[in-house]
Amino acid sequence: HLDKDLRSIQEVRDLLAQARQAQKALAVMTQAKNKDFRSLAFSTGISAILGTTEPALYGVNLRLKKPLYATILGGAIGGIFCGVLGVKRIVFGPTGLTSIIIFIDPNNPWNFVFAIAAVILTFVVTFALTYVMIRNDASIQNEIGG
Repeated sequence: HLDKDLRSIQEVRDLLAQARQAQKALAVMTQAKNKDFRSLAFSTGISAILGTTEPALYGVNLRLKKPLYATILGGAIGGIFCGVLGVKRIVFGPTGLTSIIIFIDPNNPWNFVFAIAAVILTFVVTFALTYVMIRNDASIQNEIGG
């Protein structure tokens, strides 16, 4: 039973990780004035929403470093939310926004609702924290042309 619970926790973590990577890149995009960096942030943010987070991670988020703090905090808040409410995946499959249906539980309709709420919560918290953290950082603003 513990092994199944741990796999479920990993799936929820993966779902929220994609949300966080996407929002960091998109928050950077909203402040970027450099056309090339803005385009990079937008395209990598969209690919992260669809399930491929590496371009956002390596192209935007690790490059700027500070947005990683937003990911830690956003993920912690979303993870606590899921843990308290007992969100779990129901079937095996890739985790991401395009496959969120794996959280539909015929015995507990709230599981799916809570999974969506966790993604929204993680999106909002990560986006807001990233926006605030990079807004007043002169070196990041200089790099993104802000």
